[in-house]
Amino acid sequence: MIILLQHPWKVLFFVTPIFFCSFALGQTDSLKSVFHTRQDTNAVLAGYELGKIYIPTDLDSAYHYFLEAARLADQLQYTRGKILNYRAIGSVAPRIEKYDEADFWLRKGLALIDSLALDPGNKVDFLTNLGVMFYRQGLIGKALEPYIEAVEICRENELDDRRS
Repeated sequence: MIILLQHPWKVLFFVTPIFFCSFALGQTDSLKSVFHTRQDTNAVLAGYELGKIYIPTDLDSAYHYFLEAARLADQLQYTRGKILNYRAIGSVAPRIEKYDEADFWLRKGLALIDSLALDPGNKVDFLTNLGVMFYRQGLIGKALEPYIEAVEICRENELDDRRS
């Protein structure tokens, strides 16, 4: 105890990770409760947030939550939930070699964006993920097509070039 009082930074060093881990676990439990007990837009957003939480540690779980949330968003016709989860699936699926699924959800998202004339920045995000998916498969030539389209959209709409 005397050592800890002489070096207060040691207390912070050991206590801070414990605090943040317990906070994250509590947050995850709350989100899981919403996700598993409700069938509304809150459940869609909870699934999306759960997917984001699992990305650094368990890509299969992240994919599962994004996929279930996307299906519920489809059922509810919840556009924001569709866009968030379609894009997330398109980002995570190639990392676990689910290329067909990534392609399906990214193209579904692009079609939704086109049909609703949504913000062109959304289309840039989807095209970039599509390019990454092709790149991960070793299809460099095919990967360039969505990247080039994304750059053109950025130029036409004066979007920040860092986005593509």
